Amino acid sequence: MEVRIDSDGPAPPGDLYVSMRIGDVQKQSRFLSSRTYRFPDPADGKGAFGRIEVFKRVGHATVSFDSLTGEPQDVEVQCDLPQFETLRMKLAVKSSSQAAEEAAPAVKKGRMK
Repeated sequence: MEVRIDSDGPAPPGDLYVSMRIGDVQKQSRFLSSRTYRFPDPADGKGAFGRIEVFKRVGHATVSFDSLTGEPQDVEVQCDLPQFETLRMKLAVKSSSQAAEEAAPAVKKGRMK
């Protein structure tokens, strides 16, 4: 399925983003005067509706993924909101193999009956 969004009016500001969701698939990008999204064809009865959301960027930060140990690192995002100047969070990143190992069920070792 192909969906095209065309801005009707003046060009949108550069700090706007649009999110398009159809079923379980969501695409997000900068809101331009025209954008085409490609989605998988919907399953029967699940493609009759979609959701469009528009976001304004209020801040950004660059984070490092050098350490994939899962240890949390402090992140501060400077925001362009007068009542909320800084957003603080913790970011923990694991490699795919490490996350899979931790999610694997433990194997019981014991005697057979």
